Amino acid sequence: MEDNQLILDYTAGLDGKTEFRLINTMGEIVGEPIQQVDIGGEYQLIYSLSNLANGIYIINFRSGFYTKNECIMYVR
Repeated sequence: MEDNQLILDYTAGLDGKTEFRLINTMGEIVGEPIQQVDIGGEYQLIYSLSNLANGIYIINFRSGFYTKNECIMYVR
């Protein structure tokens, strides 16, 4: 993360729907910057975190059959 930004590099192995969600510790979706259909290839997402409170968040990423969850701590 740089300057209140989350930078996510990802690869879509197959053509298909890509979703990225930012979820707070209460299970609420606080950001959904991606809901699109990608053609297989490499992509970069830059997402501003300036509207988020300090805390722990879960990044939920789905592309085709691939799903990954990652935990981040955001402190300004």
